[in-house]
Amino acid sequence: MDAVIADINTLFVRLTRFYEKLATFTGPDQDVFPHTLHDAQTRQATDPGEYISLRSDLFDCKAVFNKFIAEGPELDAVKATAIQQLQRAQSMMAKIEQADADHAELNELRTLKRKFESTQNNQETLVQVVRSAATTATKLDIVEKLRQERDDAQAEAAQLRTERQNESAELAQLRQDRTLYNNRGLEIGRLRNERQNESAELTQLRQARALYDDRAAEIGRFRADAAQVQTDRAELARLRLHNTNA
Repeated sequence: MDAVIADINTLFVRLTRFYEKLATFTGPDQDVFPHTLHDAQTRQATDPGEYISLRSDLFDCKAVFNKFIAEGPELDAVKATAIQQLQRAQSMMAKIEQADADHAELNELRTLKRKFESTQNNQETLVQVVRSAATTATKLDIVEKLRQERDDAQAEAAQLRTERQNESAELAQLRQDRTLYNNRGLEIGRLRNERQNESAELTQLRQARALYDDRAAEIGRFRADAAQVQTDRAELARLRLHNTNA
C-alpha cells in the first residue's frame, strides 16, 4: 500500500510540475492563452525550450503512470482518477497545440492538483473514491431495479390492456349471442302462438267438416225418403186409377 501511495504521490508531483510549467508557458497572469493557431505557433517558436520541457514533463507523467498501473492494480478507483488526470493533462497539451481557449479546464486541473498534494489527502480521496464508487454502484443497482420494476409494470399494464381488449371483444360477442338468443326466443314464441292458433282453427274445421258430413248424410236420408214418398204416391195414383176404371 505504501509503495502504491508513493507512486501516486510521484505521479501528482509530476503533474504539479506540468501544471506549473503550463501556467508559466501560458503567461504570468494565468489567463493569457493563445487564442489562434498563429498565436500558439508564435509562442512555440519564441519559447521552444520551455515548450519541449513542458512536453517532456508530460511524458514523465506518462511513465510514472504506467509504473503505477503495473504496481497498483488493486486500486482501480484511484487508477481511474489518475487516468482521468493524465487524460486531462494530454488534453491541455492538445489545446495548446490547437490554440483552444478553454480556461475552465485549466482551472479545474489546478483544483485537482491542489486536491492531491499530500499523502493524507490522497488517502482520504482514495477512501472517498471507494465510497463514492460503492454509493454509485448501489445507486446503479437501485436504478436498475427501478428500471426493471418499471419494465415489469409496463409489461403487466400491456398484458392487462390486452386482456381487457380480449374481454371487451368477448363481451361484445356474448351480447350479440344474447340478442340473437332473445330474438330466437321471440320467434319461437310467435311460432308457438301461430301453431296454437292453427291447431284451434284446425279443430274448428274438423268439427265443421264432421257437422257437414252429418248434415250431408241427413240430407241423403231425406232425399231417399222423398224419393220413396214419390214412388209411393205414384203407386197410389196408379192404384186409384185402376180402381176407377174397374
